Amino acid sequence: MRTSGSAARLRHLDLYAILEVRPDATFDAIRRAYRRGALKSHPDRHPGDKEAADRFLLLTQARDVLLNPEARQAYDQLRDGMVGAGRGETTADSSSVRRPVRKTSANDPLNEQRLAAKAQRSRSSAELSALWRVNSTVVRAAILRNVACPISLFSEPCVTEHWMLGLEAAHRASCPVDVLEKLAFSFERSVALAVASHPAASSTALTTIAARHRDLPILHAVATHRNAGPDVLREVSRAVRGPRSAALGSAVLSHPSCPPDVAQRIRSRLGNMVA
Repeated sequence: MRTSGSAARLRHLDLYAILEVRPDATFDAIRRAYRRGALKSHPDRHPGDKEAADRFLLLTQARDVLLNPEARQAYDQLRDGMVGAGRGETTADSSSVRRPVRKTSANDPLNEQRLAAKAQRSRSSAELSALWRVNSTVVRAAILRNVACPISLFSEPCVTEHWMLGLEAAHRASCPVDVLEKLAFSFERSVALAVASHPAASSTALTTIAARHRDLPILHAVATHRNAGPDVLREVSRAVRGPRSAALGSAVLSHPSCPPDVAQRIRSRLGNMVA
């Protein structure tokens, strides 16, 4: 990465959290996330708002780095080093003198990142609950990733209202079943896939997902879930129609709860493409 002032500033931030995407996000996902954030923070929509202008600039800089393959690779290496340092591992910069932190409001993008880093490190339920009240999606996502996250926070309305928080919750083994059932109504593909893959997803959640999605990987996760009952598999089987869905048909057929009528219909549709 370049060693300009802006690049040096970005080195100490979680660019993925700024754009509200996961570290393995595709270029298309990064572009979509940037457009969402830019529309909310564009200076034309917030004339005279310095914090909105700063956030818009930060979003643009984060996008420029993550959409450049070489710059992203260099940033990922720096990020891995910072994460390692946060866990007590030794890095080349560990002996450097820490610079004083500029005091900013909780809504300042730089301070938001510092609070998110604090939320990832903390093991205090009281501190995490206090950080939750900062009312920042970036900070709340960091709290949900934390193994010490209080279970009560999973049931906060914002978790099911914001796709990023829902995704973080659905990736946690401790996510309550009733929360998973609410998240199953999400039309966000990544959230639906995470819920369908969650070991605790109920038959109710799986039925909801099967009725709302025709994405084959999502339906395959539903069809192979241990909690998928006959009604769930019957709903999934509606998407089994041709060669592209042969793997899905095989998954439904091999499930212990596959009803005879569903098995017969799948075999009649796919013939020798399934066992």
